Order: sequence, then C-alpha cells, then structure tokens
Amino acid sequence: MEHISLCGYAAWPNRILITLDLKNKRVVEMRHYSIYGHELPIYQQSFIDSTVQALDSKADEDGFVALQAVLVEQDGIFRISKQHVSSPPGRLKRTPPAVGWEYVW
Repeated sequence: MEHISLCGYAAWPNRILITLDLKNKRVVEMRHYSIYGHELPIYQQSFIDSTVQALDSKADEDGFVALQAVLVEQDGIFRISKQHVSSPPGRLKRTPPAVGWEYVW
C-alpha cells in the first residue's frame, strides 16, 4: 500500500480528507469540503504544518509508523464536536447533500 486517505470532520458538516504517501512520507493532498459539495479553504496553516511535521519526524521509520504519528497528531478529525458547528453555503440554501464516495462514509 502506497497511499492512504484519512477522512474526518473539521467541524460538522465540513469534512477533511488527508491523503498520505506512506512510501515517501509526504502529504499528497488535503481537502476541506462540505457535505454539500463545496470546496472550502483550509484556514489553519498550522493543521497542514503539523501533519507535515508528524511525517517528517518519522522520516527514517516504516510508513506505518509515520501513519501512526499523523493519527496521533490529527486525532481530532475523528471526533464531531458539539461546540464547533459550521454553516457552509449549501446548508444555508437547503441544498441536498452531495453524492459520491467522499460524501458517504
């Protein structure tokens, strides 16, 4: 396995998709999007930086050790916070949720 994607929530109903290259220990892609199909910017550069730093800290290790470091660093994406709720454009317009593998999990 070379690439793996971690899917989680930034704030309900906005999702984060982090695709990692475990062989070369690098971030392939980071997406922040709403369940309504809108791409959203990642406002916190620190989120990206901490993911890259977690991978870099395990540069001499196995890919799964690097993955574990990222999971520890970004474990918040697997929790839906009751305090942080977002209102993306689709929610305000009562748009139905988007369809596709990245929306159905």
